[in-house]
Order: sequence, then structure tokens, then C-alpha cells
Amino acid sequence: MKKTLFFLIALFSFNLFSFSYNPYVEQEIWDQLKPYFLPIKHPAKEILDEIFQADRATFSRESFIAAGFEVNAPKQPGNLLVGKHPRLKGFLVKAYLDNQDAAEWDNFFKRATGALSIKKWIKDNHYKKYFDVPKKWIYPLPITPSPPPGDYFRKNFILLVEDANILNHHHNGIAFKRKITSEHLDALYRIITELGLIDSVFRGNIPFNRSSKICFIDTEHHHRWPINYNRLLRYLSPEMQLYWQSVTGCEPLEPLAEVPI
Repeated sequence: MKKTLFFLIALFSFNLFSFSYNPYVEQEIWDQLKPYFLPIKHPAKEILDEIFQADRATFSRESFIAAGFEVNAPKQPGNLLVGKHPRLKGFLVKAYLDNQDAAEWDNFFKRATGALSIKKWIKDNHYKKYFDVPKKWIYPLPITPSPPPGDYFRKNFILLVEDANILNHHHNGIAFKRKITSEHLDALYRIITELGLIDSVFRGNIPFNRSSKICFIDTEHHHRWPINYNRLLRYLSPEMQLYWQSVTGCEPLEPLAEVPI
């Protein structure tokens, strides 16, 4: 009797402080993702529960918008959606839809672990003056409602991301030309090289935020080498192009000139 009572209490406590296992997900994958789940007591958790328990928001782009999200226009049909919701102030939601043939859990795992690696590196190397990275958590979608029967690819997770308050495309282009110094580039070379951030040589993936810090927002690709340092050159002023060449040994642009913002 005592053992049974203890088991029930333990089970209740587990469900109270963690997400219930989703049988549509392999146990090995669930265990791999679990350390990166959104904390149960996070203020956004209850809101997400209400949004995604009400309807199958990830069924289609239309259902995602109907759930209250303002979404971006994907660059390509297979890209994930990035949405803002009026009830989730200070956060973004990234999601794949049930009609997209994509392993969302793998993508979100890479983004969450990449963000943590970058955050740790910034802290350990005392570069908070120059860099920032938004926190990212994996949110397990409720088991129900499910996508309807048919030719769909059930999604079981979304990604909750801190809104990094980045500059828009135009103002970020200006910042790259005017704000970046040799100290920025020294630090940028170190973090890109040491963490293998192959996509952090594109201006759109490392924009300035409103606190004048370079923000690593695309954290999916990390610990991958070699780095094509030349890709960063076109965003820099002529003076900083020369400095980046001296640091990385990359080839110059022909001719050396500012690229339109």
C-alpha cells in the first residue's frame, strides 16, 4: 500500500514538473531533447498550452495565422515559420507545419544546443560587451489535437525564442558599415573559428540589436568546419575589409569597395 502511494505521488510530481511523454516520439529522441524543454514554470508555458490545445495550429500556414500568429514570408517553401503572438510578448515562435516533410526535432535540437554553446563561449571569454544570443527552448506540442488523417507529417515540437530586438535589414546594413571595429572582428574571428559557426559569416544571421551588440540569431549550424571567411567581407567598410583579410587570410573582393546596403 505504501509503495503504491509513493509511486502515485512520484508520478503526480513528475507530471506536475515535466512534460508528459508523447508516444508519437521515439523515446530516444524524447530523452535527447528533454534537457532543452521549456521549463514548466516558464511564464510562456501556460499561454502556449492554451494556444496549441485549442486547435491544430501547426496544420497549415492558415491555421497558424488563425491561432493568432503574425508570420514572416518564408524565403523558400520548405523554410520554417517565424511567428509573433500578441500574448507572447518578448518571444518568437519557430515552427514547421504538418504539411512540411522536415524533422523539426533535429533542427530545434541543433538551434537550442548551438545557442547554449555560444552563450557559454561569450561568458567564458568575457565578450558580453560585443555579443549576445537569444535563449531558445523546445516546447513539446500537446498530443491532441492531432493532424487529420492523410498525407501529413505530424510535428511534435516548436521552438520558443527570446525576441532579440534586432535592427531591421536597412539599419543593420548601416551598423555593419559604421559600428564594426577591429576589436569586433578579432572577437568575431575567435568565436566563429572556435565554435565552427559556418553560417555566422552572413550579416542577416549576426545582426546588431538595439543594444549595439552583434546578436547570433541563427544557431543551427555550429561545430562545423571549414569557415568561408570571405563571405563576411562584402558587408564591411573598405577599412574593415582590409582588417578582416589580415586576420583571416581570406581573398580580397575585386575591387575592394562598399557593397550597397
